[in-house]
Amino acid sequence: MSLTILYRNPALPDEGCMTMILGQENAEAVIAHLEGRGFLIDKITFAPKVKPAQSD
Repeated sequence: MSLTILYRNPALPDEGCMTMILGQENAEAVIAHLEGRGFLIDKITFAPKVKPAQSD
């Protein structure tokens, strides 16, 4: 299952972003990384299954 994490920079109110994570195992590490860099997590939602990009 994939997750979509919406986050923003509290110092720049108009700056925000979204990241998709494949698998819930990585979510805690990504969230801790974002919060450690000063971002606020606005919303975490489930996303449709995302296939990893294929390398040629």
